[in-house]
Amino acid sequence: MVGDALEAPHPTRDGRVTSVVRYDATARVHNLTVGSVHTYYVVVGDVQVLVHNCGGDDLVDLYRAPQRGDGPDELANGLNPSRPVDGDGSAYLGTEDVAQEYAAHRVGTHEDGYIRFKVNRRDLAAITPRRKYQGGPGSEWAIPHSKIAEFNSKTVSRERIDMPW
Repeated sequence: MVGDALEAPHPTRDGRVTSVVRYDATARVHNLTVGSVHTYYVVVGDVQVLVHNCGGDDLVDLYRAPQRGDGPDELANGLNPSRPVDGDGSAYLGTEDVAQEYAAHRVGTHEDGYIRFKVNRRDLAAITPRRKYQGGPGSEWAIPHSKIAEFNSKTVSRERIDMPW
């Protein structure tokens, strides 16, 4: 998606997607999967580019540390649009490191564990883009209030992960 960060093996060569061109045509194409690896580098000119070969069952793991007391309901039913959420009405999910930060004892406002949501990559991309987490390393996804029901309907599974304390 436009604005997404591109990763390269050498940090000074990273860039951002500046445009996307959709091209509709009939053409012979080849999907490349090495073992079960769907992400790999290809050489474009003299630059190595990280690419991902998405499949129909290409699932993304998103993580969320629910507010204290909300965990059992979120695990059973998904995100609840009637709960207070951040100022813009979005519900936030992140990479596992982001959820662990919120689930850590030092925060105290969230559950002592977090939930892994599995969502098809294409469904997630249609709902919200991935972005860099502003609080440190990792990524986050802001699910707009108007799309919480759609996100819940597209979630393949939810699983609670307990913190080790």
